[in-house]
Amino acid sequence: MKTTLSPDYLNLESVVTGYRQRAIIAIQSAFLGGACIIFVLSFAQSSFMIRSAIALTILLSAISLIWAYRARITTAVIILATQFVIIPTYLAYLSLGTYDSAMMILPAGMIAISVVVKPRVMAIFSLLMLFASGFVAWATLHGTTGKLFFLEDFRADPVDVAVTLVVVFFSGMVATYVSSVLTNLLHKLAEYQSTLEERVERRTSDLEQANTELHKAMERLDQARVELVRGEKLAGLGSLVAGVAHELNTPIGNTAMVASTLREQVNNFSSVVASGKVLKSDLTLLVERINEGTELLLSSTHRARDLVASFKQVAVDQTSDRRRVFKLETVVEDVLRSMRPSFHRIQISSEVPPDISCDGYPGPLGQLLTNLIQNAIIHGIDQASDGLVKVICSAIGDDSIQIVVEDNGRGIDKETMNKIFDPFFTTRMGQGGSGLGLTIVHNIATGMLAGKIAVESLVGIGTRFIVTIPRTTPERSSLGSD
Repeated sequence: MKTTLSPDYLNLESVVTGYRQRAIIAIQSAFLGGACIIFVLSFAQSSFMIRSAIALTILLSAISLIWAYRARITTAVIILATQFVIIPTYLAYLSLGTYDSAMMILPAGMIAISVVVKPRVMAIFSLLMLFASGFVAWATLHGTTGKLFFLEDFRADPVDVAVTLVVVFFSGMVATYVSSVLTNLLHKLAEYQSTLEERVERRTSDLEQANTELHKAMERLDQARVELVRGEKLAGLGSLVAGVAHELNTPIGNTAMVASTLREQVNNFSSVVASGKVLKSDLTLLVERINEGTELLLSSTHRARDLVASFKQVAVDQTSDRRRVFKLETVVEDVLRSMRPSFHRIQISSEVPPDISCDGYPGPLGQLLTNLIQNAIIHGIDQASDGLVKVICSAIGDDSIQIVVEDNGRGIDKETMNKIFDPFFTTRMGQGGSGLGLTIVHNIATGMLAGKIAVESLVGIGTRFIVTIPRTTPERSSLGSD
């Protein structure tokens, strides 16, 4: 059910009348201006009858404008029809001296009038014009009207008169049809306008609702992204834990072996002491064994301490987005030290100038390096063969640094290259890959670290990831903050 929101639109007929009123005012204003100009120019050559007809046209235009402004549309239209059809036709008759030439102006005037009148009025007016044309035809053929209104000397053919009357008749039908179509369109326009505000309000409400739902969906997606990033971080830390635990077996095993050996040596020396046959050589040998054991114990404990410290720093950094000043070499070496135990057959090396300091987020940077190295090893290098992964860092001017992670693996084909940063894209579907590793790398590089990332690869040769970031990272919201 259609409802209106404004009282101005309750009466559709008044809206249509308003359209016609404005059309009549525009036509009459143009007609009045043109007639005034023609009237001034007519004093040069025109006869008194022509000047009188033009003056009458000016007067009728003024009266029609007054009635139009007072919303007397019917009266204004009648006046308009008179001056727009009858008077120009009469002037043409006086000028041309032939009936058929003059009457041909009448159809054009009728079509023009159809723009501003109702269909019923147009039909009546067309009939009147047909009768008027017939009267003029009769007067022309019989010459009974004298010299006052019609020329005495002219040429007229009954066939031309009949043809002209037929043209006038069909012109009236066309004008009536045009008026009907236009009136229908005006009513539809008025009806459309009357419900426009309602439809705009309804669509605005629908858009607001859709926008609210979209906002909620984006919040849910953002939360899911945060959870996925957190899961990827924890998965990376799990891999580090496994590698560090495996690597700790060596110093712990050495420590246990040294402790066992020392205990055996002490027990043997105790037996010698108990027998009362202690020699200087026995004491010297015990001291040497104890020194060797303590050195091996210190070496093993230092190794374990370094592994734990590296893991602790990487774990703290990769689970925290705390900003601090740091040495790039330290972050890179901590990451590599914690990852080497997990990949014994892979040679992981670095070239980092020791003087590069950064002010930013070492945690996300470590996560980026971890993901790139893991991607190179898991996806790029054949685990059955010895591979090489290299991290090369360099300064670019005073404001930026470049980090290159390259491998000598199988490379990436063009089709895969276009998708490597897409979420959930992986070449190891069903083998534990989440498809988020390089997506997180891209988001960290271009988001939190305010840099950019590029990739170069040749199939069968290897792949290079090139990350360029500023030395001082701008303050911004962290990627995937917990």
